[in-house]
Amino acid sequence: MALPLLYKNVLPVRKDLLFGVRVEVEPPHYGFAARVNNLPVFGGEFPVACLHYPIAFARVHENEQAVTPILVLGMSDQGNLFLDREGRWRVPYIPAYVRRYPFILGERMANDEIAVYVESAGLRYDGEGETLYTDAGESTPFLDKTLEFLRICQNWQDRTLDFTSRLVALDLLVEREINLELSAGLSHGLRGILVVDEERLNVLDDEPLLDLFRAGHLGWIYSHLYSMANLNRMIGYSHADMGMG
Repeated sequence: MALPLLYKNVLPVRKDLLFGVRVEVEPPHYGFAARVNNLPVFGGEFPVACLHYPIAFARVHENEQAVTPILVLGMSDQGNLFLDREGRWRVPYIPAYVRRYPFILGERMANDEIAVYVESAGLRYDGEGETLYTDAGESTPFLDKTLEFLRICQNWQDRTLDFTSRLVALDLLVEREINLELSAGLSHGLRGILVVDEERLNVLDDEPLLDLFRAGHLGWIYSHLYSMANLNRMIGYSHADMGMG
């Protein structure tokens, strides 16, 4: 399967493969997310994420009509400005996409269960970390808690897909190019970003507007619009990294 951001080599979470193997938890730093300038975000995270990050939308490459919400973490080749030089997250809220790492859900199987995978870089063979299976071969509380969080993420993903499908159907998204001066005299841009057009939103008929409200999507839209003010936060982070702040 095609692997998403941060994942390079995944293994299925199965007892016959991972019995006795441990998983690194609470990493000392988040260097694995240092090179990305955006990450997917679930709609259910918008109310909290909008306090810290710019939230925008991007097209899914395999389908020009499909879009996904993203957290804008940097511009062009700037990498993740929300990490400091020691790889520590700069804001209190860490995205669910990062918190679920190194685990990830795969495709739905014939029995309607969803396969679970783990990034091999997150596995430990030195006795450190959390085990996935007990000596009796049963799942550990850590694995059970992880699977529950992954199920929550899947629910958020399903709701987010419904949300973005509505935005596309209502033609509310427009493309914007974001340009910021992140370093002295140098402008950095991010192209292909989609945002909700407030003018189009404001002239929606009552029925689709009410549908958005009842689905909880109207609040997500305003969280997204509010979040764009956080672009200025990245300027401060960039200047701090360069010793200018």
